[in-house]
Amino acid sequence: MSFNPEDVFAYTPEKLQAMSYFGVTSLLKRAEARGSTRLCIMCREEISRRQPPPPKKHSPCIFSSDLSVSEFLKAVSERLIPFAMELDSTYDLSIPTAQQYSNGHSTRFRGHKLLSGTGELKNGGGKRDTSYSIDSYISWRIRDDIYSLTVLLAKNKPVTEAEYQIYAPQEVLGVAYKPISELRNKLDKNDELGLVKGGVALKNLNEAMDLFAEILFKVAPRK
Repeated sequence: MSFNPEDVFAYTPEKLQAMSYFGVTSLLKRAEARGSTRLCIMCREEISRRQPPPPKKHSPCIFSSDLSVSEFLKAVSERLIPFAMELDSTYDLSIPTAQQYSNGHSTRFRGHKLLSGTGELKNGGGKRDTSYSIDSYISWRIRDDIYSLTVLLAKNKPVTEAEYQIYAPQEVLGVAYKPISELRNKLDKNDELGLVKGGVALKNLNEAMDLFAEILFKVAPRK
């Protein structure tokens, strides 16, 4: 399906200039989906003139201890999925771009989309082998570095004891960085956690979202 001509010509460079950064990136996605070459060019030109705004801070959130594991995961997903979609609209996290930046720097590169192919959180090995009640994450890879926000809940633990672990290189995280052996008891090579050397563990989801957004602000290519 393509735009009607009146839809395309309703937008001018002046109108795009008056839109917010996220408004223009959202419009670009719709234009790409509907095959409007002219509007895509206009949006990309406008985006190229701007810098993405600094990541916004999220208010701390506390989940009720009365939630079941499935209810807790649903509540977490309702926060993380829109968050990942917003990041994806701000930065060029596409697999082809990551491949381009990784050529010559990685011998067995495999690109990551932030979310699963169905637009959900990905499931880690701890969930599949039942060593964790929840092992769900979003992740992005460039070269041999993986950047991930992972929600972990140990088996038979209340949801209030969930951890939100950020995996990233030590030079990105600084003094807060801990080796992966101190963060997880079991690693799953099928999830490429072998490339993850460490990270940090937080107890509040929104703090983890803020940190993950700050990291991508530093390392991810802009659209």
